[in-house]
Amino acid sequence: RTEELPRTGKGKPGKAFDGDFCPGCPLLEPTDVSSIEDRVITPVQSSVLLTLKGQKSGPNQDRGVLIEGNHKKIVALFDGHGVYGHNSADSAVKILPKLVQRTEMADADLRSAFKRADDLQPPNEGGCTAILVIQNNRQVTVASLGDSTAMVVERKHKTIVAQAIHHKPKDPEERARIEKAGGQVEIPPEETGLSSRVIFTTADGMEMGLAMSRCLGDKEGKDVGYLLAEPSILRIDLDAAKEYFLVVASDGVMDNHQVDELLTPLAQ
Repeated sequence: RTEELPRTGKGKPGKAFDGDFCPGCPLLEPTDVSSIEDRVITPVQSSVLLTLKGQKSGPNQDRGVLIEGNHKKIVALFDGHGVYGHNSADSAVKILPKLVQRTEMADADLRSAFKRADDLQPPNEGGCTAILVIQNNRQVTVASLGDSTAMVVERKHKTIVAQAIHHKPKDPEERARIEKAGGQVEIPPEETGLSSRVIFTTADGMEMGLAMSRCLGDKEGKDVGYLLAEPSILRIDLDAAKEYFLVVASDGVMDNHQVDELLTPLAQ
């Protein structure tokens, strides 16, 4: 079940950031979705933002933003985790796109923006993934932290031409880095279908098992060197003779659907 929000109140197109990216272009303002289960927001031309709160107690911890204008587009997604993960995602969606717009968007600029957004995270337990996709004419840049997904797809053949890099504790390079810092990685038997986790202790002495090795927030895991806020970045140039679409999704979507289930209807 989905419902389209009215074009007034929460979900309305807002004014652009005051950076140099796109003066006057529409911006979907971040909204608190804790009190509604299903939501479709469609204020930006051919883009749609959909969020569905799962069965877990507490507020919806997903946040997203769409910005476009002047042959450029920014799509960002933040999936919170932990008791206060919604605060982490809320901070990120308001800060990171704004920081990026004020740069030349080179790799060093993106890494610096992610670090600054991480430094400005609220001082509470919790964190969030981060996906940032930037289209500048025919070039697409994907920067990622954690296990949310971004896929650039060639429409006719449903071919994924670029996909955000995930950061899982069991990945060889990530595991080696964590263990070198003195951390512990738990890898469940494959038949369980459970995710690998990096183990660290929170400020109140609780043991935390996080299913990603890079994120925004989670200061306790950063202080001991187990977690990073350095994004993986990839860039591709689109073929002007072909059509493409973009899917950006949290693990709540990807863990419950086959990729073809998502791509087939969108390609139509």
